[in-house]
Amino acid sequence: MSCRLLTLLLLACCCHLAASQAGAADLENRELRVVTITQKPFVMRVEDSDPVRYEGFYIDLLNLLQRELKFRYRIYEVADSKFGSRSPKGVWNGLMGDIVNKTADLTLATLRIMPKRLEAVDFTLPISSSGLSLLYKEAASQTSQAALLLQPFDASTWVLLLLVYIIYLGLAFVLFLLSPYELGGSAGSASSTVAKARKAGCGAFAFITGGLFIQGFARTPKAPSARALAFAWWLFALATACCYTAGLATRLMAGRPTASAKFGSLQELMAQSKVPYGVLAGGSTATMLANSNIPEFLAVNAFLSRNPSWNVKSTEDGLQRVRKGGYVWIAEGITADHHGMTECELVSSPTGLATVDIGLAIAKGSNLKQAFDAAILKVKANGELDSMKSRWWRKNDDQCAAKASDWPSPLAPGDLLGLYLVLLLGCLAAFVALPLEFMLKAAGLPSCGRGQQAEQPAAAAAAAQDKPGEDAGAAATAGSEEKQPEPESKPLV
Repeated sequence: MSCRLLTLLLLACCCHLAASQAGAADLENRELRVVTITQKPFVMRVEDSDPVRYEGFYIDLLNLLQRELKFRYRIYEVADSKFGSRSPKGVWNGLMGDIVNKTADLTLATLRIMPKRLEAVDFTLPISSSGLSLLYKEAASQTSQAALLLQPFDASTWVLLLLVYIIYLGLAFVLFLLSPYELGGSAGSASSTVAKARKAGCGAFAFITGGLFIQGFARTPKAPSARALAFAWWLFALATACCYTAGLATRLMAGRPTASAKFGSLQELMAQSKVPYGVLAGGSTATMLANSNIPEFLAVNAFLSRNPSWNVKSTEDGLQRVRKGGYVWIAEGITADHHGMTECELVSSPTGLATVDIGLAIAKGSNLKQAFDAAILKVKANGELDSMKSRWWRKNDDQCAAKASDWPSPLAPGDLLGLYLVLLLGCLAAFVALPLEFMLKAAGLPSCGRGQQAEQPAAAAAAAQDKPGEDAGAAATAGSEEKQPEPESKPLV
């Protein structure tokens, strides 16, 4: 019994091999009519080609099968750009219609193997499997206008700016209080010392804060140390304000694109009403939703029946609506996954539902099936099919990185390192000049600047008030003599 069973199996294998070889022999130098739909990355027209040529994943697959079976082929695009559905009268359109009517010998597209289609045509062994996926534009972070004001600098830069402000405020207070050409040059009691400290604190606050907001200061510093500190601080404040303004203007002009929310499942998509969604009208996904017993699919089909304008007319129409944002396309996973991998702003979220096989359709009862099945098994076994897929499903990381850099990153402390160096040099110059000021003051030399010259008349007036009465009277007499008008010249008689 076992010998007879083994013999029958061997005969079946031999018959299958003979039929495959016979089919392959029949295909040698035979021209096949191949009908297709342009769909990235499966079949795409080569730009500026005359006559029209095609490239893509399925074109590479067809060339591999041609190498194995030695046939020739002629590709043309289906007239109505549809995959194929059956009308109530039983008439097929699209790719299916061309195969049923024997206008074409073979389809070259992501045609799903479905029971109703199997009644009309034959399919080769599956090339790949695909379920339903949600394709939508990646959600961008929504930034309020108030938060946008803080984005030119990152958090560490803001903290460092606050620290620099406090340090320079303390340095200005010390210089105003100690410098002999500022408040430190006047002696007085303990109460006057407190008053000087209060005056130095108010002056330092007004000076540093005014410079930070590019405002003037009521009294120009007289001491060289204070002037060195003022120069460094004003230069730092001006450069920082320019960097902040440029960063804020760039963000306001760039703006943030409108994006869909993130959806992880079909249930999440159905639970909201703000973002429209749809399928390819008349496609296999729409047919599957209408004929399915899955509650989610029935609910989606009922909703889209009430809102037919939400469906897309073609694959390109669906991609354009997704790229604009605010739309979710329920598409075949093999198509959605490709665009989710190769386009930086798009996301493909598998639903985990309705996984079906995809194959090449041929006419019912055609002798092409066995030959193509054997060739497909061979290219799958030697890994050539997976190698081709990695070529066309490759993510362009450089392009995605370039797009991510379009939105400017906030300035870090290291980006303002040169400005902090200016502040450090200003501090060093100020505290090197401070001991020299004491030496100059001890030598009786005035400070540089117009402030000292402006105080000389006031000092002379104060000295005159301290003199004895006769000196004051003499000074008053001298003053009155200076103010007497000149005698008028009398006219000659």
